[in-house]
Amino acid sequence: MILLVKRTFCTLVLVFYVVLVVLVLICELFIEVKDFYAPDDYNFQSAVDEEQKKEKRRHFNHLLEVLKYKYRDTWLYRWAENKTDKPIRYLCLLTLDNALISALNNELRRQLPISNAGPRWNREIALSCVVVNIERFHRHFPNWQVTRLNSDT
Repeated sequence: MILLVKRTFCTLVLVFYVVLVVLVLICELFIEVKDFYAPDDYNFQSAVDEEQKKEKRRHFNHLLEVLKYKYRDTWLYRWAENKTDKPIRYLCLLTLDNALISALNNELRRQLPISNAGPRWNREIALSCVVVNIERFHRHFPNWQVTRLNSDT
C-alpha cells in the first residue's frame, strides 16, 4: 500500500511542491510517511499480558528510534551541505491510532529535542515536530486529502 496526498487536479508531487515552496520561504519541512502492514504490533496499550506488552513496547521504541535517527541523519546531511539556514519542521504521517500518535508525539519531541536543548546550544535542531495519522492530517489540512492506493496503481 502507498499513501498519497492529493488535492483536486493535483498530484502528490505538485501538492508537496506547493507546500514546500511556501514553507521554503520561512522554513524547511522534512516529511516522513509510513504505512504499516501490522499497526497493532506497535500498540503496547492494547496488550493482554505483560509479555505481549513488552514485545509491543519494543516495536514502539524501535519505531521511535527510527524516526528520531532519520530526522537527525537528514539534519546532519543538510548541515554538512550548509543548507540548514532556516528553521526546520518535521512532519511524520503514520498509519497508527490516535493514542499511539499522541505517545509518539510526546516522546519524539522530547528525544529530538525541539527548540534549544540547553545553554551550550546556539541553534535548534528542529523548530517543531508533529506526528499525525490520516484522521489528524485531514483535520489539520482539510484541503489536502490522503488516499491509500494499491501498489499496482
